[in-house]
Amino acid sequence: MPFQTVWEPALWGAGEWQNPLCGCFDDTDACLDSFFCPCFQLARQYDAVETNRRDNVNPLICCVTFFGAKSGMDCAANLYIRRRILKRFGIAEELYESMAIALCCSCCSLTQMNRELNERCLYPGGTLCAPPVLDRLLPTDEDDESQEMSGGKHTTYGSL
Repeated sequence: MPFQTVWEPALWGAGEWQNPLCGCFDDTDACLDSFFCPCFQLARQYDAVETNRRDNVNPLICCVTFFGAKSGMDCAANLYIRRRILKRFGIAEELYESMAIALCCSCCSLTQMNRELNERCLYPGGTLCAPPVLDRLLPTDEDDESQEMSGGKHTTYGSL
């Protein structure tokens, strides 16, 4: 299935990530999902990148990464999805950097990729802490007012 490209790299800051690698705790929900349920997070991100499906778990990817965790399949899946995101959004990162990040910082990598996909309107969703999709996608007037007044940060699953 070909991508339905609605993102112009120039609009999204081509060549760079919009979210830092070590910004895990800026979005604790995504961080918790990535730490406790990496196979689900990988499966959700795979579906978001490859098929444009929102908040969907690909069962094959989930099973492969869960049962293949001891053999490194989770790191391989992390690397694959990371490289697809780089290619799709024109982000510059060397292969050796991606490999080191997927191997040594997989939780931070998953969180960074989740936040990046959310900012680029692909919404992979979450497992542990995520409210229903509509709550996340449709901001209310109260959210806008409270965020303006408190100066709160927007996270994957709502405002802090």
